[in-house]
Amino acid sequence: MKKITSLLFIAIVISVFFACKQPTDPNSNLFTEAEVDTTLHFQVIQEGNLTIFTVDKYQTTIVRISKISSYIYSERPTRSLEQIANDSGYSLIVNGSFFDPLYDDTVAHTGLHYRHAGYLKINNSVYEDMKDDRQLSRLFAYSTTRNIVDYFTVNELEKTKDYDLVIQTGPQIISNSEVDTASINSSINGNRQARRTVFASIDGKEFYVAITLYAVTLTELGTMLRSTGLFKKNLSVIDFDGGPSTRIYIKNHHELDFNANMSWPLLLCVK
Repeated sequence: MKKITSLLFIAIVISVFFACKQPTDPNSNLFTEAEVDTTLHFQVIQEGNLTIFTVDKYQTTIVRISKISSYIYSERPTRSLEQIANDSGYSLIVNGSFFDPLYDDTVAHTGLHYRHAGYLKINNSVYEDMKDDRQLSRLFAYSTTRNIVDYFTVNELEKTKDYDLVIQTGPQIISNSEVDTASINSSINGNRQARRTVFASIDGKEFYVAITLYAVTLTELGTMLRSTGLFKKNLSVIDFDGGPSTRIYIKNHHELDFNANMSWPLLLCVK
């Protein structure tokens, strides 16, 4: 009897030991209940490799993607997002970063000739040099081979040499899961209300694109994205322009399209 009792005691001690070794909160990488807005209403749609979340607040569409399939750049774009998607079989297309319109005689002053505002590298080709602009304070860098996204300041250009797509853009909206008020406040339009197109990632490996059709500040948008409960910690979000530049095409869900019948100089495309 003593032997059985002793063995039982040892078993209990071992069980308690291993229980204590387990994380006390298995969801510790998630935002807390206090940080989640339970009044937000969602609709979730699965479309092939895309997971689409529509959020009632700010008329927001968030799309989870597995990778960026390609990026299309043209200073004189002629094809709309719909045409490009139909020709190439893309499931999702969104607008890229900021541009300066160029007016010359070849386009009869229509403004359909653009130049990327700030540094732009696609594969091994550099299309524009760095621009001194407090709006464009960050570098968005994507590696096709490693399928990762990283974010750098404009002073860290050397760190982007191994990335296939590098876009000077900004500001950073969320850094390390916190709204980056310093980056937003130092930008030109961060505190203005406008439609927005943004790119989000978790640990640089889980990707989302999002647009809002309501005019919001970047602080408002960052706060809302944190409160959705959709994202784990280590969330980063960067601004990809907005206002009249906002564009999105989603295959088979054209009720969510916006300006998809129009062209744009830099487009991010997903199969």
